[in-house]
Amino acid sequence: MVNKSTASMISAFSGKTVYLLLIAFAPYAYPIVPISIAESGHATVPVVMDGVGTREFVLDTGARKTRINWNLGEKLGFSSSSIMAGDVIHGATGNPVQAGSATVSKVKIGNCLLTDMPVQVVDLPVFELFGVAEKPAVVLGLDWLGETGLIVDFPQRRVWVVAVND
Repeated sequence: MVNKSTASMISAFSGKTVYLLLIAFAPYAYPIVPISIAESGHATVPVVMDGVGTREFVLDTGARKTRINWNLGEKLGFSSSSIMAGDVIHGATGNPVQAGSATVSKVKIGNCLLTDMPVQVVDLPVFELFGVAEKPAVVLGLDWLGETGLIVDFPQRRVWVVAVND
């Protein structure tokens, strides 16, 4: 694990400098998580949430909050009557959609374990756009990025994800 100041320092450098920093961290090498490119062209990584796995974890850093579709929500045991109301999301279409608000106890991305992570449960049009509406799917939001150190290497199709401690 790295502390928040180290993660901030890493994210402040250019791509080439990050690779040099990774070499410096080699004795503490972080597990690599492979990136897949979805049919829509978006980068996805495998994730396990409360024991339910999916490859449709879309890296879309424009999202403020992490969102899962109802396909995944139901597999996690959520129902519209069992979770609190979440945000009203206007998204890409501008049409308001009511989300549910829930917490996932354990999220595993590679060897990175996050606990008690908030999610918005909603079938957004973007899941259809990404081609994952009928599969368990996640859009990674800035809320979760604040809990991780994330380094993305698109040419080699891999990411490093580490939990950031206080």
